[in-house]
Amino acid sequence: MIKLIKQWLGMNKTSNLLEEHPYLQDRLWELDDFTQELDTRLDAVEADSHPCKELHEFDAYPELIDRIKKLEVIVSKLVKENG
Repeated sequence: MIKLIKQWLGMNKTSNLLEEHPYLQDRLWELDDFTQELDTRLDAVEADSHPCKELHEFDAYPELIDRIKKLEVIVSKLVKENG
């Protein structure tokens, strides 16, 4: 029972705080609206997205690896020439 009274007093203090400072209540409503908007947008993103792919699952991966190997050879030659 004492715990319940303490909770009620805590809520009452918050209520009084909001009554004394109405701009806080307005700001809380704005934050609540913004949070709901973000939640809605996140739901849309989740619905439109696909599972992530690993790099090796992309079609261009083998060509990319070949280009990297060729560049490594070129860089290695340049380092030897200038080193």
